[in-house]
Amino acid sequence: MEVWSEIKEYRGRNRIHIDKRPYLTLGIQIDYLNCTKIEDFDYLFNHIVAMGCNTPILPFKVVGDGAGEREV
Repeated sequence: MEVWSEIKEYRGRNRIHIDKRPYLTLGIQIDYLNCTKIEDFDYLFNHIVAMGCNTPILPFKVVGDGAGEREV
């Protein structure tokens, strides 16, 4: 199986490489906005792409795990 992604160290920092080339991550975190399921976020993805982002981060709320609510 061919490896197409890996993390390499460069000048003391880790970098993501895709197809043996450095990959620049342009991320954005999406807040809940009263969304209750993952499909509620779908309308945002066209806006994210238009801004040039390639890595959306979706925080999820874990409920009922015995430790109370927390974000992961």
